[in-house]
Amino acid sequence: MQGGELRNRYEGQWLNDLPHGLGRHNYANKDTYNGEWKAGVRHGVGILHFLDGGVYEGDWFNNKKHGFGVFDYPNGDHFEGMWVEDKKEGEGVHFYFDKKKRTHTKRYDGEWVDDVPKCGFYTEMPPDAFVPASHQPDPLPRVEVIAPDEIIKQRLTEVREERAHIRAKRVPIDEHFTEAELDALQVAFSRVDVEQRGEISLAELSQAFNQVGMEPAEEDIEGVLVHLHKTSDPATTFSFAEFSQAADFLSPLEEEENESAEDQEG
Repeated sequence: MQGGELRNRYEGQWLNDLPHGLGRHNYANKDTYNGEWKAGVRHGVGILHFLDGGVYEGDWFNNKKHGFGVFDYPNGDHFEGMWVEDKKEGEGVHFYFDKKKRTHTKRYDGEWVDDVPKCGFYTEMPPDAFVPASHQPDPLPRVEVIAPDEIIKQRLTEVREERAHIRAKRVPIDEHFTEAELDALQVAFSRVDVEQRGEISLAELSQAFNQVGMEPAEEDIEGVLVHLHKTSDPATTFSFAEFSQAADFLSPLEEEENESAEDQEG
């Protein structure tokens, strides 16, 4: 509390002494989140209002913007598209706001890679009937490239193939596990991530698996690294989404082994 004003406060549903369900959190830095929570973190759908005027509304996974979301910038720009772990990744549209004309005058439709626009189309917005100034556009330079549509189409395909393993994280992990299983994974991850960095090291990966009763062999870990496009470098780290993906990758192997053993016994 500062100057008689409560600066950090949560109001909403709880489970096991942690925010869980629907709730609102007023942060000490004056950001405000209103939406779904799970085991103490933003998880599900919610709106985060930033102190600088920015607003994100969309999907959250393990406290990060993850899935489809809309972001309104303090300068008037507007983005709609896909996110992976707090960064724009995949298809998206960015509308550019012109302060003088007081409307969005240009837009970019395309692919985003690691929070940066990588390949797409930059076009003018049609005039707004309610904004007279928008009827006097600032034309974009003419395209001088032969067959630009074919070039863009080819490059979009290349970008999507190159980033397929990153964008796989965008698949809702919730659909691959029961609520109890996902809770167990989160507990296992947090027990290993004692410093709350939001990531665990390669050396800690097996320890996290052990927390949920999984004992992957060395070749299993190697398979996980290939699946997640990771290296065996000791500095390699895994986010919770990647840990969940790894568990999902290994689980079918265990099920197949169990089924095979049962067939042999039969």
